[in-house]
Amino acid sequence: MISRLAKRLRLWLARHRLAFPGSPAVGRIWLGSRLQFDELATVDATNEPRLAPYQRLAPFYDDYAGHWCLRYDNYLLYLASARNVPQARVLDLSCGTGGLVGRLAQRCERVVGLDTNPYMLALARSAAGAYENTSIVAGDIRQFALGERFDAIVCASDSLNYVASDDELARVMQGIAHHLESGGLFVCDVLGRAFSSVVNGHYLHYESPAVRFALAFEFDPETGRDSTRVLFPDGVEHHERMAINDHQLTEAARSANLQLIASFGSMGRRYFAFTRT
Repeated sequence: MISRLAKRLRLWLARHRLAFPGSPAVGRIWLGSRLQFDELATVDATNEPRLAPYQRLAPFYDDYAGHWCLRYDNYLLYLASARNVPQARVLDLSCGTGGLVGRLAQRCERVVGLDTNPYMLALARSAAGAYENTSIVAGDIRQFALGERFDAIVCASDSLNYVASDDELARVMQGIAHHLESGGLFVCDVLGRAFSSVVNGHYLHYESPAVRFALAFEFDPETGRDSTRVLFPDGVEHHERMAINDHQLTEAARSANLQLIASFGSMGRRYFAFTRT
């Protein structure tokens, strides 16, 4: 009885810390209705020069947003313990800079990170080099085939929002189910329409001793598409995403025989856990 209660408490704490991770470890971040960094005004107005996604953001990504995913290891492992399922082999989809891969590598037998962005992959491979039980592979979450199955799969930091349609989301879920062992776990988070509506027309500012940049949000409620420009003094990155609400994600999961076992979070960022039936 005490053991079951302890497991539930650890899981509750891990879930709480995942949903409310606090501020970035480096620098400060705030939302404003107008751009407050004068050196970015020209880039904002001209939308030039164009940079590839994460060309400039990748080296600062962990400082700016890494805190959203680095607590997934505790949540995933405590969830597995509560359900009495193994966590020896884990796949991190859209692994980004590899921060979560490294944390999982310290607690699991094998960890694979997959990402499609060359700037993120370079950093992930450098970070994963410290662990012999990791592999970093290039691949698209909408169509990947690794030839093995995993006890768990993670897709953190609203990476699922980069799909272009419900059909693409369904293909992602089918790929996840294909790579999961029976009873395996899939955990993820997404940003819904509530978040996109709140930040629409606003600028998210980030400032640290090393860099200042801003994200400019534009959301089309008719299409559900979010266009985010990341402004640096020397150029602008364009990131196209789709807002994903609870019913869209759960329907795509259901079509792939993934059963919802938990959902939580704010009206903006929502967290989900599924198991393969």
